[in-house]
Amino acid sequence: MMVKGKKAVLISISLLIICLAILSYAVIQSDYRKNIVRESTEMSAIDRANSIVSGVQTSVRKIVSMSGGVNISVNGMSAVFKETLGSGASNFDEQLSRYKRFLETFTDKTNLTIGNSGGLILNILPANIAYTHPSGTGGQTIKLVAGSSNYSQYDIDAFVPGGKLIDLAKCAASITPGTKKLDIIIIDALDRSCEYSGTFDPASAGYVTANTTTNEKISVTIPAGTYGDVIIEDINKIGVAVTTNVTLLISSWTRPAVVMPGANITVNLSAYGVTDIESVMVA
Repeated sequence: MMVKGKKAVLISISLLIICLAILSYAVIQSDYRKNIVRESTEMSAIDRANSIVSGVQTSVRKIVSMSGGVNISVNGMSAVFKETLGSGASNFDEQLSRYKRFLETFTDKTNLTIGNSGGLILNILPANIAYTHPSGTGGQTIKLVAGSSNYSQYDIDAFVPGGKLIDLAKCAASITPGTKKLDIIIIDALDRSCEYSGTFDPASAGYVTANTTTNEKISVTIPAGTYGDVIIEDINKIGVAVTTNVTLLISSWTRPAVVMPGANITVNLSAYGVTDIESVMVA
């Protein structure tokens, strides 16, 4: 009888161990499934946040091109801006504000912060060079404001529209050589040009000017400063097409990016553990 009792106890213990093992396995599997579901949900939230940010960047880029009148690209270590002076739409701020209202109304938990108003303002990173249209100039002026010396060269091509010809006798240039490269050409449809190619000193004022045979003036001015600012003006609003190329110093860790300073996109999916904040990048 004692042997049978011991066997019964052993069988009971064995069954208990098996039951505990099965229960433990079930708990582990349940936790595993919960982790898989949670991670899948978080990945979906991350993908959604990335998709929203990418969509906003694309939309803002289109607004800059269509309502700001500027086409922007980044090639290697250069940021390139193309526009026809005086042709940029005057409702850039309104178009951007309308898009902000649309985005925040129809895209849940997304906020677009607009840092600067009063016209198109862009910033070339990491050199911190601002590309702006100063207010009150009617879109006929481009101003580059350098916040550092982390660039090597400015290339400025200004094309005088058909029907307007440069008076070669009225070309004028005064540039103090220095540490930064500078290429400026103001050219017409017959390839007559006023130009400068060399270096410039950011601390010294300089200029290159051209006049048409009908006395319209185009100028590229370098105010005396610290890092090297440039002002490009279509003074008589004849629709000069300008390509501005800013080449940054070669860096092993980053390439140029063009952003809207003080502006960012916030996608708040905190319920899923995801909050993404990105600057508004246009190139």
